[in-house]
Amino acid sequence: MQRTLKKYFIPHAENNYHPHILHTKRTIFYSLVFLSSKLIIVLFALALPVAVFTSPDILPQEAKKVALLTNELRSQKNIALLNSDSKLSVAAAAKAADMIQKSYFSHTSPSGETVADFVRKIGYRYIVVGENLAIGYATAEELVSAWEKSPTHMANLVDRDYIDLGVSLEAGDYNGRASIFAVQHFAEPVNLSTTEIAKPAAKSTSTLAVVSGTENNSSPNSQINSAQNTSVVLSEKINTPVLANGTLMGRPFWENPVQKYQRAKGVSSVNSIFGLSRNIFLLAIIFFSLALALSILIEFKKQHPHVIAQTTGLVGLLVVLFLV
Repeated sequence: MQRTLKKYFIPHAENNYHPHILHTKRTIFYSLVFLSSKLIIVLFALALPVAVFTSPDILPQEAKKVALLTNELRSQKNIALLNSDSKLSVAAAAKAADMIQKSYFSHTSPSGETVADFVRKIGYRYIVVGENLAIGYATAEELVSAWEKSPTHMANLVDRDYIDLGVSLEAGDYNGRASIFAVQHFAEPVNLSTTEIAKPAAKSTSTLAVVSGTENNSSPNSQINSAQNTSVVLSEKINTPVLANGTLMGRPFWENPVQKYQRAKGVSSVNSIFGLSRNIFLLAIIFFSLALALSILIEFKKQHPHVIAQTTGLVGLLVVLFLV
């Protein structure tokens, strides 16, 4: 056994200072095996159905990230951070579910309901309320980045009037395609002192901000009564879910196979497969690096340069496969 191990791993006179484990044919075989295994993993990731990327264990995590990224943005601009509010999150989830059920994507539902109606239904009493919508963004980073690039959505993200925040990401079909509906609700809640101070006022005005292309016009809407009969000024800060070029703020989950593969690595239900493959590549890197070191350090003057070169190439390939 000892002699066999020496023949395969230690350069010496009996193996002509050429460890059998590093023979050219074997090195080529190892390379093909590792490349094939990586190819299988890539094809597996590309074959994953959209449903895997919208599983219930992923979307709540991304919703929490949206809230964190929103507060990071506000912190960078020295604006007070928003409190995550469970009622607003319920309202956001209800809005997303309504869009999915009724097949629309707008701040106003087919029955005429706006963010104010969804927020009132869950018993949240507000002074000012706002809403951001998006569709098709599977990660929090891309979603918040898209909102930042839209002036009206960005205005909601950094509005100093808001105190509370609720976020919901829900999976559903839109125009026959599986997608993710993102809803972000902002609000300033009513408190007793505010209610008492504003008591003389009987009605309030709702202002609807509409964005079409690059225009941004705000005009007062008809007067509405507060659902809770509170004597405070209510305001809706809403913007049409469009980009500057007039297209819907939404797109496919990925634009190319590389992007889909990268997103697949973050899916918890299949993450163990990627983790196992990385561990295998890491062990192979360590193994062949040690074999290379033995080949270089033992009887260096009698080494075969091509053995060192091809083993170095194999280790380099393994490093690439590990990182990709």
